[in-house]
Formats: sequence, C-alpha cells, structure tokens
Amino acid sequence: MTADSIDTTVTGKRRRSRVGWVVAVVFAFVYAFAVFGGLSNLIGVNQNFASFGVAMPGGALAALIGLVAAPVVIYAIALWGTRRLTAVASAVVFIVGFALTAVITLDLQSLYAAVLSNS
Repeated sequence: MTADSIDTTVTGKRRRSRVGWVVAVVFAFVYAFAVFGGLSNLIGVNQNFASFGVAMPGGALAALIGLVAAPVVIYAIALWGTRRLTAVASAVVFIVGFALTAVITLDLQSLYAAVLSNS
C-alpha cells in the first residue's frame, strides 16, 4: 500500500496531487491572460473617456469590471471543484471553465457596446 492509498482510506478524502497542482498552475496562466485582456480594456477605455472629458456610463463600467472579475471567479470555482479529481479530469474542467470565460467575455463586450450605443 502506498501513502496515498492509506491517506484516502483513513480520511475518505483525496488531495490534489503534484501533477494536479501543475495543471492548476498552468491554467492559472491561461486565465491570467483573460484577466489581463479585461484589465487592459478597463484601463484603456477609461483613459480614453477621461481624455475627452466624458464620464463613462455606469453600465459600461460594470461590463468592463465584469471582464476582469469573470475569469478570476470562474478559475476559483474550477480550482475548488477539482480538488479531489485526477489531473486529466481537472484539465477538462479547467478547459470547460475557460470556454465559459470566453462566452461571458463576449457577452459582456456586446453588453458594453449596447450600453454605449444607447447612451
């Protein structure tokens, strides 16, 4: 018997393996790419509005903040949800989570465009 099998039989819980942590860290960089995109949009668009002396509509600002927050929240949920899964299953969950991040990002960008066109 290995130490891992003894640990799971005694406590009934599995812990993330080293390979599972490698998968989580690799996907942290992938999700960080999405956060960086949202953060650059937030800073850049806010500066453009400020350079023209125009206040950004509240709905547009909320959509831009959502672009930053969505990948962080989805990654945190995926990290928490995969704590007892194998590395391959964790990778699948992180990929599905990143696809969900892409869908939410596109929705928030279209919401941003709709708010600006109605203003």
